[in-house]
Amino acid sequence: MALFCKDIPGIAWFGVELWPSELKQAYRTCAYSGLVQANLASQLPLRHGLADVIILNEILMYLDNSTELLAEFYKILGPSGIIFVYNPIYSTPNVLSTLKRIGRRIHRSSEAIAFDCKSDWRQASRASRITFYSFDSLISEVRYAGFEIVHVAGFRMFRNRIRAMRKLEDYDWYRKITKQLAGNHPRWASDILIIAKK
Repeated sequence: MALFCKDIPGIAWFGVELWPSELKQAYRTCAYSGLVQANLASQLPLRHGLADVIILNEILMYLDNSTELLAEFYKILGPSGIIFVYNPIYSTPNVLSTLKRIGRRIHRSSEAIAFDCKSDWRQASRASRITFYSFDSLISEVRYAGFEIVHVAGFRMFRNRIRAMRKLEDYDWYRKITKQLAGNHPRWASDILIIAKK
């Protein structure tokens, strides 16, 4: 995001990331004024009133303290601050959440970590999803933190983790159909972007 917007005058980008490999990648862009390695499940290294805009790109689904985190982001934003929340949504989030918990009890991968358990996250290379949202539950959680929803946009009709979907996204006709369907019917989308203001 910072790479795309770094030439806009008067903007300083700060990044908070958990994984060292992602921090190195962000550092190489030379687009950030500062980068911090932090686990948002336990700390938020930003001062209140510091930011004008906060972008959460697929963050909330990995944390069991997302309600508290959104409330803290509300405090970090200045008086006219805006938050962008991009996250996948599902029609049966409770079923998926239950299946994920059962799956983690049966098999714990040393590469993935769930932030709802006491593990050393520095030993893992990726996070495991904890929270599955529906369209309404994600919007409700953002509102509960005190934000006013300004706009909701839908993206994708299917998650791109399926190989066939990745290939389809290479085609302009597929992107146009998806953009039209998801844009006009965000409840049908697999991912949504919520724009909200303080």
